[in-house]
Amino acid sequence: MKKTLLKKGLVVGIIALFIGLAFIPSFNAESISMLENHPPYIPCNPYPDGPPVELDVILSWDGGDPDPEDTVTYFVYFDWPHNPPEVIGPYPANQTRIEYDPGELIYYKEYCWHVVAEDNHGLQTEGPIWSFTTIYPNQPPSKPSIDGPQTVSPGTYEWTFRATDPDGDNLTYEIQWGDYTSEKWIGPYASGENVKRSHIYTHYATVQIIARANDTHGLTGEWGTLLVHISKDKAISNLIFLRFLERYPLLNQLLELLNLK
Repeated sequence: MKKTLLKKGLVVGIIALFIGLAFIPSFNAESISMLENHPPYIPCNPYPDGPPVELDVILSWDGGDPDPEDTVTYFVYFDWPHNPPEVIGPYPANQTRIEYDPGELIYYKEYCWHVVAEDNHGLQTEGPIWSFTTIYPNQPPSKPSIDGPQTVSPGTYEWTFRATDPDGDNLTYEIQWGDYTSEKWIGPYASGENVKRSHIYTHYATVQIIARANDTHGLTGEWGTLLVHISKDKAISNLIFLRFLERYPLLNQLLELLNLK
């Protein structure tokens, strides 16, 4: 009787052992690989993030995966949370700098974006939320040309200033006459328009007239220059009168209009 019970118990134990083994997952190469797998690197070092950028920006960030045999797919949440993610990749694990073209943007708008990385085993990492603001793709105006007399006696003379703007913006001008007087941001004038300005010189000297232009977005171009010689070789009988006109520019303008000088 005891032997019979022992045999039955042994049979039941063997059957239970086989049943238990049937429910234990097999540890093949893929399973071992899954146990050793690491998630992708967290997306970092974004561009742009913070400072304003122009409209033709390309997004980029650092990614990759510590497992050299893995591939990484990226879910780019651009203009987040308004748009669904765009899936790019897969990329090899050793491709650490990833780029993405967001397409046509609107200037003076803030954009938020972030990236989720997923390896070919389904493990994910998520980057923080980044943001940037777009600015108008502006270029500075050209260096102004300065045309007019370069050898004069003391008196009132006229010079023409002309700058152009690559974006067609209106321009204002700063003019320094070389005798410690200046005109600050006169205008605005159209890009390429001839700007005529008069000035009185009352002393013998060699002066440098300089001018620069500023566009409607606040971008300033380089200085244009012109040397002017106020010669001692030319007589001046009206020096006191010229100094008087220098103190009263409105009177000088009136005389110019009446052509009495």
